[in-house]
Amino acid sequence: MNDHCLLSPLPREYLMLEIDPQPHRNYMEFKPTEWGQLHTPVDGELSADILKEQAGLLETVTTADIDNAYRPLVDFILLSYANFKHTKKGRCAFLKKSLRSPFIIGFAGSVGVGKSTTARILQRMVGHALQEQDEKVQLITTDGFLYPNQVLKNRNLMSRKGFPESYDYTRLLNFLFDVRSGEPKVEAPQYSHAKYDVIDDEHITVEQPDILIVEGLNILQTNYPGYWTSREAVSDYFDFSLYLDADADIIEDWYIARFLKLQQEAKEKPEAYFYKYHDMNESEARAFARKVWNRVNLPNLIQNIAPTKHRADVILEKSADHSIGAIKIRNTL
Repeated sequence: MNDHCLLSPLPREYLMLEIDPQPHRNYMEFKPTEWGQLHTPVDGELSADILKEQAGLLETVTTADIDNAYRPLVDFILLSYANFKHTKKGRCAFLKKSLRSPFIIGFAGSVGVGKSTTARILQRMVGHALQEQDEKVQLITTDGFLYPNQVLKNRNLMSRKGFPESYDYTRLLNFLFDVRSGEPKVEAPQYSHAKYDVIDDEHITVEQPDILIVEGLNILQTNYPGYWTSREAVSDYFDFSLYLDADADIIEDWYIARFLKLQQEAKEKPEAYFYKYHDMNESEARAFARKVWNRVNLPNLIQNIAPTKHRADVILEKSADHSIGAIKIRNTL
């Protein structure tokens, strides 16, 4: 979000587009209660109360979501992970190679849809399930691979922050290549949501996890600006993929509510990015957030993010109350 984005009107074609003009046939859809019946409880599972602590700003996670959506989803992820390990073992034996490479999960979805909360819950649950096997699960977001704000300003891209061209994809691809290649330590740049910028000289170190969850906006894309022919894509490195979905109007409401919350919290923090908006009253802040949504985040969702939804192995559809309303599984039977 940025003040510059208010200078140009929203192109009319965005208003005419449907995000999902027709349903995709190659998915099996489950209602939460139906999906929940696929999970068999085991001793030592993390309690719903512990998992609810992973909820982010203004997010609501219920016991029903934990039991009916996330527990069976973790079972399904672990099944895919077991298949990955079996296949990898056979291929390594055939090729006479040995490689310490992780099972990489890509997790995509719109700004404001709640990816961070869901990613943290899945990391906690999958990690807990694998602890007796001494296997490690790590989570990173692609926010750190955004170009620093000064670079975006120099390239006149601040109003398109979050669009594909605002990311250093070469750096992200090199990171994933090194992780896949089994490098002992690979550094990912760190991002501060308080400062709304990449943090200089601060990194997250990835040290040969067994499972790596990569969360980001555009990570299921296959084409990037300026590269409309064959090119290595971030999604080439994923062994499993998820997409968190909700109606655009619902996400807009969540985005505005989060903006208001961050604005209020920043009023006593001059160092925070949102402090610049502290003089706005609620009506002004709400109107500003809506303009940012309509001029930046909605076009990015329509143009770049939503079209990748049906590349995911699993689609989680959220309702207006933040609950999981449907689970769609790619049909590979």
